[in-house]
Amino acid sequence: MTHLDGCIFRLIKGSGTDPKLCFISNFSSADKVCHSFKGLHFIPFMKKPWTMAYSRSNKRKYFYNIETKASVFESNNQAFAPLEFSLRHRILFVEPGTATRQGLENMRLDVDEWIKAIAPWVAG
Repeated sequence: MTHLDGCIFRLIKGSGTDPKLCFISNFSSADKVCHSFKGLHFIPFMKKPWTMAYSRSNKRKYFYNIETKASVFESNNQAFAPLEFSLRHRILFVEPGTATRQGLENMRLDVDEWIKAIAPWVAG
């Protein structure tokens, strides 16, 4: 089994001989459950011009306003998007073979291109 950011590649019944990327959970007292991936779902929860980041020096999250360049550690209700906005602007990437190593690499390249297209200020 190969680990990738908390997930593992393993053989799954009905998936042939190609190991699939799985997340192992134990949500109940029953046996551990293996969840395989079919896509990637982006749901925005911050409202422009706010972003959320992690401060390495203070070891906690903070909120940053990209227009005023203000940083605050306490949550600002103005920073969070309403549910209606989040649902309307969500993006779902579904690719055949996403759970395979090559499928994940192809999706990563597609997502990288998509991010560069919608957010050109993101360093590549």
